[in-house]
Amino acid sequence: MEDSCLHFLMNALGVTGRELAAAVHVDPSLVSKWKHSQRPLSPDSVHVPRIAEYFLSLEQPLTQRILQEMLINYQPDLDYADGKARLTCLCRYLTETAPFHLRLGQHDGSKNHYDALYTVYRGNEGRRQAVLAFLDRVLGMPPGQKLCLLSQEDMSWLVEDPFFLEEWKEKLALVLADRHKIEIIHWVDRSVDSLSEIIGRWLPLHLTGGIQSWFLPRYADDPFQTTYFIVEDALVVVGMAGDNPSCERYTAMFGDPITVKQYQGIFAAYKAKCRPLIEVDNLAYHRFAAQAASRAYLSWDLPPMAAMSRDLLRKILAKNNIGEDRVSHCLKCHQSMLNTPSRHLCNRDGLRQALEQNQVNYRELSLIARQPIKAAREDVREHVDELIQRLRTDASLEVALFSAKDLTHPPINLWLQDELIVAWSKDYPFAASVSEATVVSAFFKYYEDIWQSIPRINRERNWVIQELLKLG
Repeated sequence: MEDSCLHFLMNALGVTGRELAAAVHVDPSLVSKWKHSQRPLSPDSVHVPRIAEYFLSLEQPLTQRILQEMLINYQPDLDYADGKARLTCLCRYLTETAPFHLRLGQHDGSKNHYDALYTVYRGNEGRRQAVLAFLDRVLGMPPGQKLCLLSQEDMSWLVEDPFFLEEWKEKLALVLADRHKIEIIHWVDRSVDSLSEIIGRWLPLHLTGGIQSWFLPRYADDPFQTTYFIVEDALVVVGMAGDNPSCERYTAMFGDPITVKQYQGIFAAYKAKCRPLIEVDNLAYHRFAAQAASRAYLSWDLPPMAAMSRDLLRKILAKNNIGEDRVSHCLKCHQSMLNTPSRHLCNRDGLRQALEQNQVNYRELSLIARQPIKAAREDVREHVDELIQRLRTDASLEVALFSAKDLTHPPINLWLQDELIVAWSKDYPFAASVSEATVVSAFFKYYEDIWQSIPRINRERNWVIQELLKLG
C-alpha cells in the first residue's frame, strides 16, 4: 500500500513522527500507522482537526509558505486568508483515500521541469541544526531505513560544540537502536590529528554492528569538499566547502524525490570506487589473540591474562571443565601475549569489587575460550600477586589504574598485527579491524591520547605496585 498524504505533508514540512505524536497526544506507533496507510485517517476521526491545527500553527515562514502553496495547489479556489477554510481544506487533504502528492513550486505544465522548495542553513551552527533535524526525521521513520553518509569537509562543525557533540552521539545511538543501517564513506586524506578525533566518535558506533564503513583510496587535493547525509528515497542534506577559508559554510536539506535520487546516485558512484575501511565481525578476541602482535592496548576490570602464569591459567581452565582443544587455544594465546609489549588500563573499582566476591567471570578468558570462564577469589588474588611480580621484572608490561572519572575516552581494546588494527570492547558485540595506513597511525594517536589522559601518578610503576598490594 502506498504511503499517505500525511506522510507526504510531514516530509515536506520537516515534521517527525515523534513531534506530531507529542502535539496531538498519541503514541508514535499510531502516527507511523497513519503515515504508511496501515490505519488510514478517517474524516470522522477526532485526530484529523488536531493534526491540521498543529500544521497550521507552525510558525516558520518557510513552513507556512510550503503549506500555503500545497493547499492552493490542492484547492485552487481556496481563500487562504480564511482560517476556517484553511482548516477544512487541510482536513480534507489529510483524509484523501488515495495519495495526493502535490508538487511544490510553480509549474509550466511540461514534463521536463519542476521547482522544488528546500531549506538552507548557514554556517557551522546551521550545519549542526541541519544534522539534528535530519536525525530527528530518521527517528520518526519506521525501523530499517538505509542511511548513506559521506564527508570530505573539515569536521570543525562536528567537534567544536561539546553540547551538540553529545546530542549527536545520543541520536546516532538511537538511530542504530531503531535498527536503521548506516553506510559511511570516510575521507581518510586528512591529518592524523583530525582522524584521531573522528575515531573516538565513530568507533563505539561501529562496534554495535550497524555501520558499514568505506574509504576512497585517493590522496589528492580537490577544489571542493562535499558532505552528504541521505535517507534512501526520503531525504538528503548537502553541504560543500571550497578552498577559500573566508567563504561561509552553507547546508541545504531536500525532500523532493528527484533530488534525493540524484544524490543517491552520486553516493553510489563514490562507493563503487571505494574499499572497506573498518570491517566488523563478531568473532572478536579469540580469532586473533593467538597470533603474534607488535603492540597492544587492553582494558579490563581484572588483571590481564598476559600477567598470569601458565600454571595458574591451567588451574582456572581445569576448574571450568573446558575441552582440550580450547585449553590448547588458550595456552597458545597466553604464550603470544607474553611476547607482546602492552599497556593495560585496569579499572581499580572493578578490581576491588572482584576481590570481594567469591567467584567472578573472567571476561578476557571467556572471549578466548568462547564460553564463560569463572575464577574463585583466591585465584584472582593469586593473579594480582603474579601481576605485581611481572611489573617488577618486565619493562614491556605497563599498567595504569583508573577510575571512571579519569578517562576522557571509552576503554576500547587495541591489537596490532602486521599493520592490521583490531579493536573491541567487552561492552559491544563486535570487533572492528582496519589496515589503511593513515587510519592505523590515527588509531595509535587516539590510544596514546587515552593513555596520556590517565594521571601520570596512576601510570607510575612503583605506585601501581603499591596500590595493587593494598588491594590484594
